Amino acid sequence: MEKVILEQMQQEITNLQARIGSAEYLIKFLYQRLPKHEIEELDKEMSESLKSYGEDSIVGEILSEGLRLLRK
Repeated sequence: MEKVILEQMQQEITNLQARIGSAEYLIKFLYQRLPKHEIEELDKEMSESLKSYGEDSIVGEILSEGLRLLRK
């Protein structure tokens, strides 16, 4: 029983790693193709949303990570 649960958790982690990797690739892909002013506008909107939600909220953590990737 514990082995099955462990295998399921390992599969979920593998799936999440693939999703994160593909999201990072997509962000880099879009970053290279979007005009600079659109990237700056997106950064501004995300920063404003971060102020609204707060950095310590779950949404704030997601926005912070998105901004980190956008600014790479």
